[in-house]
Amino acid sequence: MNELISDAQWQELLLQSREPFVVFKHSMACPISHWADRCLADAEETLGAPVYRVVVQTHRALSNRIAGDLDVRHETPQAIVVHRGRAVWHASHYAIDIPRLRAALAEAANESKTPTLEGSSPRDDHARSP
Repeated sequence: MNELISDAQWQELLLQSREPFVVFKHSMACPISHWADRCLADAEETLGAPVYRVVVQTHRALSNRIAGDLDVRHETPQAIVVHRGRAVWHASHYAIDIPRLRAALAEAANESKTPTLEGSSPRDDHARSP
């Protein structure tokens, strides 16, 4: 998993997001976040897209910037699929589901082959933990 640690790195990712990638907002203090971190690390090789982890305790300003740039309310843990500079899917807590994440990445990758639809909204699979 790649560490996302600077505004410059984030801006470069956004500018070159012709292919989808995942931003994972991780809290070192949250057991659910540790679970999601392990799930993503175990699945990363089979996702077909890079995963960038932001540790919110050490990079709070960057985490807030990402939330603002993508217009996605900040939560931790949180997984966000980014494609063409926008959030196309996001989930938090126990809704971070690897099969759904894979499906969102596949859908975004397929959209890479078609023109962007203006005015389309990102998919939101946000759910609270049970």
